[in-house]
Amino acid sequence: MNDLCKMSGAQQARLIKEKNISPVEVVEATLEQIDKVNPVLHAFCTLDIEQARDTARKAEAEIMRGETEKPLLGVPFSVKDMICTKGVRTTFGSKAYENFYPEEDDVAVARLKEAGAVLIGKTNTPEFAYDGVSRNKLFPETVNPWNTGKTSGGSSGGSAAAVAAGMTSLSVGNDGGALSAFPPVSAVYME
Repeated sequence: MNDLCKMSGAQQARLIKEKNISPVEVVEATLEQIDKVNPVLHAFCTLDIEQARDTARKAEAEIMRGETEKPLLGVPFSVKDMICTKGVRTTFGSKAYENFYPEEDDVAVARLKEAGAVLIGKTNTPEFAYDGVSRNKLFPETVNPWNTGKTSGGSSGGSAAAVAAGMTSLSVGNDGGALSAFPPVSAVYME
């Protein structure tokens, strides 16, 4: 695993702010790690590669201009596929939402973006997060990075596997009991 992928989000943010690494380097290392291990682990179900690269280039330009006030500027993150991401497919692990592209970000995603973090993609979840295993009818089951014969767990299993395998240093998961996690409520809430 690339050394950049072994770092925490806080370590990446500090080194980016100090200009010891660039946001582009971190995002490219992250995408390389995803390309290497996701075909086995199935942690990510949707990637937003071009947008991630574009956001990283913009973050790098901010750093070069001395604009370093954003605490997570250039740090990659992923989001559980139960959480809305503007313009990025959000399926809730369900065939019913296979082609759903939200018009707004959920609050956690919006705040991470405001802090300068770079969205890499969506992580796998059971249908509507109602299972102890991250499997659904859309994507292959997410497996445990330490033992691929075992599960990574349910609900936020894709997020957990992504962080554990160094595919992203930060990932947003949630508790399926939260009202904003359900598609109809989230869609209405976002308006």
